[in-house]
Amino acid sequence: MKAPVSILLFFILVCGSCTRYLVPAWFDPEEHSVKYSRMEYEGILFYTEHLEVNDQHLVFDIEIRNQRSYPVDIKPEKMYYLGSNVSFPPETKTESGSGFESKLVKQFTVSEKGVAGQFEQKMKAQRRTSILMGVLSAGLMIYDAAMDAKDFNSGDWTPKKIRNANTRDLVTIAGIAAADVVHQTSVVTAEMKREDLFYLPEEILRETRLQPGESCRGKVFFPTSKDKYIKLIIPVEYTEYAFDFRWADYEDQKVLRKSF
Repeated sequence: MKAPVSILLFFILVCGSCTRYLVPAWFDPEEHSVKYSRMEYEGILFYTEHLEVNDQHLVFDIEIRNQRSYPVDIKPEKMYYLGSNVSFPPETKTESGSGFESKLVKQFTVSEKGVAGQFEQKMKAQRRTSILMGVLSAGLMIYDAAMDAKDFNSGDWTPKKIRNANTRDLVTIAGIAAADVVHQTSVVTAEMKREDLFYLPEEILRETRLQPGESCRGKVFFPTSKDKYIKLIIPVEYTEYAFDFRWADYEDQKVLRKSF
């Protein structure tokens, strides 16, 4: 019984430690070691970087600097992305206020309230999992003790009963160990969610009016996507600026891990 439990725990730990990243479409692991994208056009300077996939969100770090001689409005709720399984043609901007002409669905940013609500639901789910694992551990111990007591009171300890008792002990130990790992993971994850909720209001990018020489920076949350390519659109005034991303492959991730 130990082998299947060990294999299961191994996959849980390995999968839990895997992180998927979007890198700029131009990223070449032989030439680059950072995954942020920089673009300057008509007095607006952008830095965009995909940080992580967190609770069904694509989380981007976006910095915008206004180098124009007049103020510009930044509205994160107007930002969106287009997802596709084929690469997008090279394109940096459009002068059209109607946005990019595409049949692809626009995935707009998730509001701060919406993100907080999803984090809270995740935290509650982790707490429920923790309680369930605690009950399971107690149930395994009670069952094992009851069966041992039954065999002992029968007064007939045959080799078969001894083997059954030993097998129950191994299963109980393995089950409790597995439940404890899940329990501890749930507790740690719930604490991380609580910290995320605490810091979220100060980290999220908000609507602002950038005066000449000013800059703003913060996190932007989008619904997750399984598409191979992402075109991130950032509107400023009547211009929409596009940043193309793709999922990092094995070679990309090897380079990125060395730079962290």
